[in-house]
Amino acid sequence: MVLPHEGYDPLRQLLKNNWPVLVRQMAGVLAGAVALVGALLIGAIYGIRFWRRRTRLHRPA
Repeated sequence: MVLPHEGYDPLRQLLKNNWPVLVRQMAGVLAGAVALVGALLIGAIYGIRFWRRRTRLHRPA
């Protein structure tokens, strides 16, 4: 019987061996997360620009 070396973690080894498969399986979720973050960032930028323009136009002279 061959024992694994000290500090061997079977879950870590499994992930190390199978990460390309996991990435392919999670590609849709990852793409959706990137799209969501991008949409939130673009929305924040346009929201800030809109707010700044609005406050400049309504500033008393």
